[in-house]
Amino acid sequence: MATHRHNWQSPHTVVGGDERNHGVWSSGAAVIFREVCSCCGKYRRTASTHIGTRRTTTFEPADAKSSAWASAQ
Repeated sequence: MATHRHNWQSPHTVVGGDERNHGVWSSGAAVIFREVCSCCGKYRRTASTHIGTRRTTTFEPADAKSSAWASAQ
């Protein structure tokens, strides 16, 4: 299997969020950023506290929407 570097992007049609801040969500105590890799369609979700003292990153597998978007890139 070939490896690649991820190219994280935030297209609104894939990651949602506010029209002006694609992929950005607020959970009250944290800001959540959702991005998608244009190479493989995998998601990256980063949650950061409002004061920036704690940050967690998780990854989610590609789904039909992100895979189709990545294939078109």
